[in-house]
Amino acid sequence: CGTLMGGVIISEINIHKCNSISALWRYCGLDVIVNDDGTSEGRSRKKHHLEPKTYTNSEGEIVDTVGITFNPFLKTKLVGVLGSSFIKLGDDYREIYDNHKHWLENHPKHSEKTKGHRHNMAVRFMVKEFLADLWTKWRTLEGLEVRPRYAEEKLGIVHHDKAA
Repeated sequence: CGTLMGGVIISEINIHKCNSISALWRYCGLDVIVNDDGTSEGRSRKKHHLEPKTYTNSEGEIVDTVGITFNPFLKTKLVGVLGSSFIKLGDDYREIYDNHKHWLENHPKHSEKTKGHRHNMAVRFMVKEFLADLWTKWRTLEGLEVRPRYAEEKLGIVHHDKAA
């Protein structure tokens, strides 16, 4: 992560408000939406992803509206710029990308998806792994509570340690 991208991340994320990795993913627009039919998809600006909000307009009136729940500038920088940099760099995050893309290409559930769609899914997964590592390190440095991932804390699913 370079100086400019580091500046974007530090200026756009309030680590004190993100009390879990999932909360950080949601703020960055990288969480998953489960639709009414049980299918899931990445968060976007689609109509069914918008959520109700109440705000005070410039005339001082309280107005109800719907809107996105994530930071679109940050999502663009993370997925479009940082993700591409990690792939070109060829480090540990490139390995995460390659492994996930291989899994997607060989899983029957994703066989109908285009090559580009699987690429985008793998980039998103890689960036989420970076954000999970960033969240853990940043919260530790700030002396804040560091909770396990949702799958481990709530579901009891423990994945192997990357360092092992």
